[in-house]
Amino acid sequence: MDQACAAVQREAVLKRDLFGAVELWSTAQGERFVLRRPLAAGEAQASGVPAILRSPGRWLGALLARRERRTLERLALCLVRDPALALRLAGRVPQAVPEAWIRGARSVLEAPRSPGAPSPARPGLLRGEWVGRSYLPGATLDRSPLLSRRYFELLEGLLAELHALGLRHNDLHKEQNLLVLPDGSPALIDFQLASWHPRPGRGARIRAAEDLRHVRKIARRYLARDPNRIGALPPPGRRSLLAAAWLRCGKPIYKLITRGLLGWRDGERGRAPDAAFPRWVD
Repeated sequence: MDQACAAVQREAVLKRDLFGAVELWSTAQGERFVLRRPLAAGEAQASGVPAILRSPGRWLGALLARRERRTLERLALCLVRDPALALRLAGRVPQAVPEAWIRGARSVLEAPRSPGAPSPARPGLLRGEWVGRSYLPGATLDRSPLLSRRYFELLEGLLAELHALGLRHNDLHKEQNLLVLPDGSPALIDFQLASWHPRPGRGARIRAAEDLRHVRKIARRYLARDPNRIGALPPPGRRSLLAAAWLRCGKPIYKLITRGLLGWRDGERGRAPDAAFPRWVD
């Protein structure tokens, strides 16, 4: 089985940025998964990452990948213990993939290449630089052509399930982390910044409130076209002191690096105002 799982091939490069590459892969059995890996120097240069930022970006990307790996592994344990919960969350949150798949992708990428072609970075001092998660079909919210009328209601329900486990996503201000499945219902991806809070406390409450605030802010943008529905939507709530501090002090630096030096945007603004609005489906 290990050899069969290791027979993998890359289908597409989904994203390359300061923190590494995100790619879509498939196994010989047709199972698809998403791989996050570090960039080699040549790849980073071709992607426009300044030399001074390549090493810090690689290390930070490794830390984020390791964090996501641990989140997925811990979530998998929760689902094993609660079959009913596993059924409710099936296909709505990503799962960790077998290590054999990741090893297979690594062997493909590190195979001898033509002269001058950059080979991806090999494992460094930090463990967990390579992380795989199951592939969830669908489109991100900012690109989806259709949307269930109950999408945001179901999304809050999905979020409540995760919060009950002690899991906080911490990155829901980006529409690209909200997935619309083929039936128009929601799923969540990208758990790089997620945190676990096994005991209730102030930090857990603040992070849960921030998750919900971001979801409701996005919901109000979409439901603004229907005055009857937006009137019944609870207000997003006030920004926490931590979020306010980040907005005032941290985010300007982040924008300077990503937009000023790297010239890329990370989808925070969501669907463009002039973009086609998704079609409602029941």
